[in-house]
Amino acid sequence: MSKRSDSVLGPVIMLILGGGFVLFWISMAAGHGAPAFFPLFGVVFLGILVVTFGGTIFKTLGERSRNQALPVRTTAARIVAKRTEIKHHGKSHSTSYFATFDLGPGERLELELDGDEYGLLAEGDRGELRFQGSWYLGFQRNIEPEPERPAATGEDLICQYCAAVNPPGARKCSSCGSGRLVPRVSAGAES
Repeated sequence: MSKRSDSVLGPVIMLILGGGFVLFWISMAAGHGAPAFFPLFGVVFLGILVVTFGGTIFKTLGERSRNQALPVRTTAARIVAKRTEIKHHGKSHSTSYFATFDLGPGERLELELDGDEYGLLAEGDRGELRFQGSWYLGFQRNIEPEPERPAATGEDLICQYCAAVNPPGARKCSSCGSGRLVPRVSAGAES
């Protein structure tokens, strides 16, 4: 919720300062003179504009130079999560797309990507990730045939979550890690 209030606070302050700035120029043009505090509105308004746009420009240029200084990396990765972020701008909105990649023992990386790439990726996909700093450059999915599952016997356990066949005595599913295993006989009776 704080992101929403932060995004509303800036335009409200700009509206108040902009209104003061307009009132100042109207009263000056009418020849009435302005109260002593009116010039302050104009100075503060222009100061906020310069700081806001200058900060955005410096942040963008800083991120760009940091990313350009880093080498392009290609590494084996697995997609562990995907998410979207919707930002509202009055009556319009924009959507940002993100994917989290597992790069190996203890190393994860979330990268922003475009909607077309986002739609082609699925959680659990494995492949080669290409990136430079925080820039996503591509993901080449490994296309391997799914291993055949062994035929079930009466003693095997079936996962209630993903329907994978597990050996007798297993405590967790070998495919999804779920602990919801039932004997083959009761799984067939429930169907």
